[in-house]
Amino acid sequence: MVTFGQKYQTFRMKILIVEDDPFVAGDLKDKLDQLQYRITGVADSFESALESIKQSFPDLVLLDIELKGELTGIDLSEELNKNGIPFIYLSSIQDLNTYYKAKETKPLKNLPKPIDLLNLRNALLDIQASETTSSQSNDLLCFFTNKDGIRVRIEPENIVYLEASKVYCDVHFIDNTRSTLTMAMGNVVKKLNYPDLIQIHKSYYINKKHIKHIRGNEVELVVGPYLRISDSHKEAFKRLVNIF
Repeated sequence: MVTFGQKYQTFRMKILIVEDDPFVAGDLKDKLDQLQYRITGVADSFESALESIKQSFPDLVLLDIELKGELTGIDLSEELNKNGIPFIYLSSIQDLNTYYKAKETKPLKNLPKPIDLLNLRNALLDIQASETTSSQSNDLLCFFTNKDGIRVRIEPENIVYLEASKVYCDVHFIDNTRSTLTMAMGNVVKKLNYPDLIQIHKSYYINKKHIKHIRGNEVELVVGPYLRISDSHKEAFKRLVNIF
């Protein structure tokens, strides 16, 4: 017997399930297993979802709007957008205010509950097809300079640090120039796929090859100001730059 996943899947997308109903979450997990996708975790609240994302950065989040606690899936979507993580809402939204709030967060899709296997499969295949087309046309990230519109190839080793700015990302280079991409910083990091970029703060990734000096909770790079290393990234930073 050939499952949907065996027949259609081209790569194993990593998916986080954020759903506070254990029966719905279990059913989703079974369906994703059948479709042969990788599941990074199952979270039932805003806080547990953020923790799961820190542990294993997903390619996609299946996101229920109503979650345990005061913060909702719409609140979580803001964090996902900041980090360039796409998401699908799982909800049969009937309240118009909730509908418009959810729409403003720009989900890839909204799948009504109960989740049908065929609808889930088709939604995921649509996303994969879109990502494949995007990656084929964006094998190299490019900028257009403000001065003359010339397309310039990014050489990752020349990047000193990335700085998040709402839905934009400022890229600072070793020659002390800067360019801005109209995509979230997390998305830029994923597209560059450059191992020497490490996160030190929710707003900064740095190229560890361009570290000049470390002073307490701050790092000085070959260009730019001292950047703060946040407490949540301190231990990972120490491990990645071999500081004991």
